[in-house]
Amino acid sequence: MKKLISIAVVLVVITSSIFVISFIVKPKEVIAPGTLVLSDGDTVIVSVAVTNDPQPGDGLISYRTDSEENVYGPADFCIDGADAYILNSTNNTVLKFTDGSLTDTIDLDGFVGVRIAAYNGDLYILDNNDVIRKHSAAGETRFIGESRIVIGFDAVLSFDIFDGVIYLTTNGGDSGKIYKIPTEQSAASQTGVEIVNGKTFDFKHIYTAEFLPEEGHSIGHGIKMDIISAPVEGKNDSVTFYSDFWLIGVRLFGVDYERNIFIVKLYEMADKPDFTSANEETLRVYDFQGNLKGVRSLGEKVKSITGQTKVFESGIYELNSLNDKVEIIRLALPDESSVSKYVSPLAYLID
Repeated sequence: MKKLISIAVVLVVITSSIFVISFIVKPKEVIAPGTLVLSDGDTVIVSVAVTNDPQPGDGLISYRTDSEENVYGPADFCIDGADAYILNSTNNTVLKFTDGSLTDTIDLDGFVGVRIAAYNGDLYILDNNDVIRKHSAAGETRFIGESRIVIGFDAVLSFDIFDGVIYLTTNGGDSGKIYKIPTEQSAASQTGVEIVNGKTFDFKHIYTAEFLPEEGHSIGHGIKMDIISAPVEGKNDSVTFYSDFWLIGVRLFGVDYERNIFIVKLYEMADKPDFTSANEETLRVYDFQGNLKGVRSLGEKVKSITGQTKVFESGIYELNSLNDKVEIIRLALPDESSVSKYVSPLAYLID
């Protein structure tokens, strides 16, 4: 997995060759709906019980629903070496775990946290006013930067730290907008906030996703993703996905030029007979020729958030929000045998 995530090492081999990969992906849509089913190789690194009667410092997760049916509970998570953090929006706290055991409960007193990231033992919190604070390992909290990050009405898609630089990605612009915000741990040459168009899954790769709308709709059954590899000037891998279902999103989770594969999360939707809709999220592995090499459902959650699947140095992780417990799981990639076994639950809605 480290070879998959540590892409810079692989790219050194190909810097002398600039090329374009472009293909059309028509996945073979051939396990059942429900919660995330653990696969061989998955590792549960944190498991927290859910309680209906939360108490200060109990180290448990709870859910609540407001008058507008918004669900509060596990709102974000992050990994930093042996440490894992879960943001609980029910009581505005962050639970810290080390090697799977609860070691701290951080009360976000005086502000509301919406996203978290960690780096070198320090926790960074984005609040609901787009202000970033650092909570140090010594327990001190202070502001990062001189003022709030002005993102307007754009929605935050991800909040990460790479090499001491904060990457705040929103849905702004035509295909996303990245705010690169230095911290005191970032390189001395990086000052001020840099804005880049696109989305990112690590600091060396930016990608854009363009919907292919059909007449009368803002979406369609196709979506085009362009992967821009920063270390290789001019390199652009163009991928177009098609599906029998509405495609409502795609996220890039890895590129491996040695194994000639890349990993994405696809968001699909189908219309139900009662005029509501159903969604399906899958983790997929493709080769550069457009062949589907692995697929697995990521299941249904009590609380669905945009950042429930994330990439860290040690792998791809899922925040699994269930009725009785909340888990952080390091996901194993699906193998080629999964392709013939997979049947999307959405298929039963369009038969």
